[in-house]
Formats: sequence, C-alpha cells, structure tokens
Amino acid sequence: MRTAYPIETGASPLRVADEMEALGAPPARLERWRLPRIGYHPVVHAVRDSGGALIAAALTSGRPATSARKIVDLWWTEESAAAGVLDAVVDDARRNGTVAVKWEIAGGASAP
Repeated sequence: MRTAYPIETGASPLRVADEMEALGAPPARLERWRLPRIGYHPVVHAVRDSGGALIAAALTSGRPATSARKIVDLWWTEESAAAGVLDAVVDDARRNGTVAVKWEIAGGASAP
C-alpha cells in the first residue's frame, strides 16, 4: 500500500457521499455515489486521516455472476491516500479471484 493510513472497506456509499459533499465534492460527482447499486454489489474502500476525516474513497461495483469489478469513482484530497485506495481495490480483487478491474469514466470526463 502507498498510504500510511489504514483502509476501511464496507462503508455505505450514501454515507461517504454525504461526507464528500461536506468536503465540497460537486453534485454531479455525488450522483454517481448515490445511485442505487444494490444489485451490483457496491463496495467502498476508504482512507481516513488520524482524526477520522475522509481523505480518499473508491466506489466499485460488479455484476452478479461475473468475475470483474468496476471502479465507479475515485475521490481524494490527498494523492498518496488515493494511490493506497487503488492498491486496496486491486488487492481485494486478487483475494476474491476477480479476473478484471475496469475503470468507468463518466460521460464527458477524461481518463484519470
């Protein structure tokens, strides 16, 4: 991992979206976190600073009966924390036998 902070897995996408909103994330970005994805097994990987404030989070999803995960969004305030979250997504995929990790790019957005 590229971050000194522990990775939290399993937070609610809605709760994380609320935290991101409080930290100034734009509404269009928050919509992606607030879409109902229960049928697509959403998973949040997050990093918090020593005070508990959110500094990076990735939302992933995957279709049932497939062996792929999709990174829906990656949000961060600290770049090294974002790198650690991405490492956690890949590590989690490997542990679970996932064959592919893909990145979803929102319409009109550029590649990360």
